[in-house]
Amino acid sequence: MHIGRPDSPLVCALWGEREMASFDQAVIENTQNAVLACDENGNLVVFNPTARAWYGFDLRTNPELASADSGCGLFMPDGLTRFSPPDLPLARAFRGETIRDVAASIRAEGQAARHVSCGGGPFFDEDGRQLGAFAVLVDTTEVRKLTLELEELARHDALTGLPNRRAFESEVERVTLVAERAMPSTVLFADVDRFKTCNDRFGHVVGDQVLRQIAKSMEGVVRDVDTVARIGGDEFGIVLWNLTEDAVETIITRLSEAVIEVGREHDLDIGLSIGRAVVRTDSDPSSVLAEADDRMYEMKRRRES
Repeated sequence: MHIGRPDSPLVCALWGEREMASFDQAVIENTQNAVLACDENGNLVVFNPTARAWYGFDLRTNPELASADSGCGLFMPDGLTRFSPPDLPLARAFRGETIRDVAASIRAEGQAARHVSCGGGPFFDEDGRQLGAFAVLVDTTEVRKLTLELEELARHDALTGLPNRRAFESEVERVTLVAERAMPSTVLFADVDRFKTCNDRFGHVVGDQVLRQIAKSMEGVVRDVDTVARIGGDEFGIVLWNLTEDAVETIITRLSEAVIEVGREHDLDIGLSIGRAVVRTDSDPSSVLAEADDRMYEMKRRRES
């Protein structure tokens, strides 16, 4: 038997066909990966114990499902969208394709969604005649979970847990794409006034604690739909979605009061300089960010002069 291309035989110098078949069967039955295979007519003939455990049943027991183009239980990575029959990994392998790293998910009744990576291809006899096709599914659930966690960490500030500058700029880009005329959104830049006195008096450990309190208090002012991000040092960025000018003024006042209150708890004379930029239908992210930043520093200069 040849696996993959007809000119790439799987051979063993010491074993005959019987021994090799027994070895293949043992590997298929005991591997921790799911193995599926169909014959030359596309009928499912191999569905190993791991596959049966992941799917929750044996596809071969149902004639309507026992074929290369049966997508029962196999979904796209989102876990919601089914593969179209021709796009299923085993169906593609049956048509002669070599499949590598096709992302998918398995939804079995009573089990959490399992993310898998699929590979496979056709296999041939010694004369080059296709005997069928196989697919191997490798569980990538934990790897995917770790990847998502790392991506989440990459978009959040380690000290405060708020979104970081990268995430904030992405949110600004998003809000400019869907800007509305009737009730525009607003982007704020905020800098904590005289925060250096905190570090000078109490050290950076207390300073970090105060920053965490400020972050939490600012989050408590805005709505769930809005974003508060730490964009560096004692600077914060806020995206306020679809609010009237009066509502924005109210939030700005409450943000300032929240920071002042945190300062009082630590006997600190701190405040908040805030610059704003209204997101209009013709706005672009860079101009919105620049406008909010310029206005924030203008307010800060006026307060310090």
